[in-house]
Amino acid sequence: MNENLISLIEEQTFLNFTGRLNVLEREKNMHLGAIFFYEGDVINCEYHKSKGMEALESLFFLEFEKTNLKFIIEPEMVSLEVRKIHYPFKTLKKKIESFIELTSGQHAKAPPMHIRLGIDSSIVSNGQSLTSDEFDVLKTICDYNKVEEIYDNCMLVRHKITNALVKLRKKKAIKVIK
Repeated sequence: MNENLISLIEEQTFLNFTGRLNVLEREKNMHLGAIFFYEGDVINCEYHKSKGMEALESLFFLEFEKTNLKFIIEPEMVSLEVRKIHYPFKTLKKKIESFIELTSGQHAKAPPMHIRLGIDSSIVSNGQSLTSDEFDVLKTICDYNKVEEIYDNCMLVRHKITNALVKLRKKKAIKVIK
């Protein structure tokens, strides 16, 4: 039976579970992240290079993108010192639902993974302002210009990278390299 992430979280909340819910990529059995519970409360999440709500949102974004995920529940001792999430389940569920609604069209906006991007130097002379996410993506493009490499090496989570790439393209700060 394939369960979805929100129903597993709800089940662990109901059971007053303490431990972790590991999230793996099904085909390769590769560990992607984990959600930590303490007495039924979601207290933290880790995914890629992020923690807390940002990591939790990213895991839901992966599931929403139809990534084939596998979940493994492991009871273990979890310390409240790692707590980064402070919402009761109902509030957490509403936040996740609004996040999914907000990011639902992002997959279509992402550039093809095989293309190479370059920075258009005119952004400096135009004096356009950049957000910190846009700046982080530009820094990554300096070292890695293939879109797939940008997603793999940027410190931001996937949906923030996509947003930044879309905004940078609109500002004409990046261009496709042939």
